[in-house]
Amino acid sequence: MRGGFSLIPVLVGAYGLAEVFAVMREKTHIKIPKQVGRILPKWVDIAQNWFHMLRSGVIGVIIGIIPGVARTWPPGSPMISLNARASTPSCSARDPKRA
Repeated sequence: MRGGFSLIPVLVGAYGLAEVFAVMREKTHIKIPKQVGRILPKWVDIAQNWFHMLRSGVIGVIIGIIPGVARTWPPGSPMISLNARASTPSCSARDPKRA
């Protein structure tokens, strides 16, 4: 504590708090479904997205095999697992709203 606070984490925290308060002010009602329909995806969705699913699985296996990749060392260094997200389906989708 004698060293003070780093500027970036303080700014991120301040933004986070402001966002929490803004969301708390909104009066929205979320309908919670009484019954869950499907847990597994439909075969049509699997057939349409097989390449993305295979690619994401391979990326996950490669990152999981390498020891210590998900850890951040030294503290503050970027995580490879977060940087690898750029090649996942949600970032490469033609329509980002569907991903």
